Amino acid sequence: MTSWFRRRDHNIFTNATSLLVCGLLAGVVVAAAAFPAAAMTGLAAKAGGKTFANLPSELKEFSSPQITRAYASDGKTQIAVFYDEFRSDVPLKDISPNMQNAILAAEDRKFREHNGVDLKGVARAFVSNNQGGAQQGASTLTMQYVRMSLAYSATNPQEVIDATEDSPKRKINEMKYALQIEKQIGKDQILERYLNIAPFGNQAYGVFAASQVYFNKKPKDLSVAEAAMLAGMVKAPSSFNPTVPTGLEQITERRN
Repeated sequence: MTSWFRRRDHNIFTNATSLLVCGLLAGVVVAAAAFPAAAMTGLAAKAGGKTFANLPSELKEFSSPQITRAYASDGKTQIAVFYDEFRSDVPLKDISPNMQNAILAAEDRKFREHNGVDLKGVARAFVSNNQGGAQQGASTLTMQYVRMSLAYSATNPQEVIDATEDSPKRKINEMKYALQIEKQIGKDQILERYLNIAPFGNQAYGVFAASQVYFNKKPKDLSVAEAAMLAGMVKAPSSFNPTVPTGLEQITERRN
């Protein structure tokens, strides 16, 4: 009997928390939609009171795992490669415009227009998800970068769960971080960081590794078709795995 009451109390608390968070999100979206010319951060603070304003907005500094190369005494001959994740960061100027355009077409068509949060997308997803419609995420490319950054900078398992769990609270955290980071570093650097951290499946992390694993070339040399395939894989690297027949069929359709 005691355990039943504990479960019941826990469910009531969880549902109440979700309702509160959803209400906060709705307030933020409605306020911003009603006053599009005003600053989003100010409106968010008014719509959500101190709750939204007091959320953290500074991402922790972190370094994603990189490839370590060992060379012979001549300093040129590579003799070994070590890595936890096959990744090597490259600057945006060394990434083909085809790849830059493809990832925006696949993940965030309004990336150059919004300030980190796609207000219409959030409102649409909020209504659909809470009326039993098709589940929608409405995460901008900036918000996706925030999610991956929080996971990589986590110092304990709970922080990883908080950064990746499917919940309204996580979405609001991402919104706050996204708004701040867009003011701090700008679009090009966000795009560069996203392309260097995103997973592409088959132990390929970041666009350099993906270009090597799937096409044996550098990111700057990717064609339109190659870039479109890689961009299409980010949404679900396991499902869109071109090295297996079912995955190849799905990613080819998505690429086209």
